[in-house]
Amino acid sequence: MEADRLRLDAGPGALLATRSGHGARTVVLVHGFGTTHATWRGVIPALVRARCTVWAPDLLGHGESDRPLDAPLDAVAQARYLRDALAGAGVTRGSLVGLDWGALVALALVAAEPAFVERLVLVSPFVPAALPPAELEILQRETGTHALRLARDLAGAAELIGPILRSRAADPARISEGLVARYTAPFVGRDGVRQLLALARAMDQAGAPSVDPAALRLPVLVVRGQSEPGGPDDPVERFVLALRGVRTERLAGVGRLATEEAPAALANLLATFVTSDARPVAATDGPSAGAAARATEAAPRA
Repeated sequence: MEADRLRLDAGPGALLATRSGHGARTVVLVHGFGTTHATWRGVIPALVRARCTVWAPDLLGHGESDRPLDAPLDAVAQARYLRDALAGAGVTRGSLVGLDWGALVALALVAAEPAFVERLVLVSPFVPAALPPAELEILQRETGTHALRLARDLAGAAELIGPILRSRAADPARISEGLVARYTAPFVGRDGVRQLLALARAMDQAGAPSVDPAALRLPVLVVRGQSEPGGPDDPVERFVLALRGVRTERLAGVGRLATEEAPAALANLLATFVTSDARPVAATDGPSAGAAARATEAAPRA
């Protein structure tokens, strides 16, 4: 399946985006930190078979998209760039799927432009209350001599991204050296490492969107790996429980990188959800009759 490769104007720069399929339903896939649009390669074919038109962009500063100097890179800014790029390509409404940091960008877009998003899928999401993510705090502190050493080393970006990707996987062995090299290729060299560190620093409370989960009025699917934390002390769990009409799924044997660990299972969930006839959540609907009960029902069955 050959995808169209397009460059879309996003204001301060252009986004590289692939477009696959020609279906009536539009689905936009937003990658997370340390990856690119390529993380969706195992998911896109199932969505195309489900008669969707699938857009997979690289966020600004990531992958093959532009790296404009001094452009804001926080979630709110990234949501604005994504909306402008898609609108310029004629996309005015569709389902939005975000992975970790991409999920926060998706939430920012829903908060700013609710009419733009038909259905929302959050895969192992970052949420505002949990910023900065613990795994990225070390990158936010990487400055001065150590950062310059990494920048001079061709493997510098891999030294930073590799451990993060492996920490997200239930089985780190699934994250091969080749896969790490694929994702770190855009950040090789001094400028690349500095860009990577700038992206990490953008993931803080100052740039987090203001999102009231109880105010969202659209179908929402939350997909998490079985090895991810839960319970009342988990900020993601608290956010999910506040959503109205949410459906939750836990993928067995998966950590926080389902696109690499279980792409087929994730693709099936997405294809079913985005092509369903789920209605928007009415203002009179209460919080999902215990999203926790549905989460239990949706847990992978042996």
